[in-house]
Amino acid sequence: MKFSGERLEMIRAGRNMSSDDLAAAMDVSRQTIRNWEKEEIEPSLKTITKLMEIFGVSFAFFVHEESKKVSQ
Repeated sequence: MKFSGERLEMIRAGRNMSSDDLAAAMDVSRQTIRNWEKEEIEPSLKTITKLMEIFGVSFAFFVHEESKKVSQ
């Protein structure tokens, strides 16, 4: 499974929350939020749980199965 930074950015922006606002709520830097959204780093399970609480969404909202490419 892979964390979806795109979904994090979408829900954050959709709730009119800046990356600074979310960083303050998560007690991390704004750069950390941007790194999660750009999928340069993945948040821990504990962090995803806190994001779920803040946004009121399920674990499945933030993660997805990585597609496997089949070479022919």
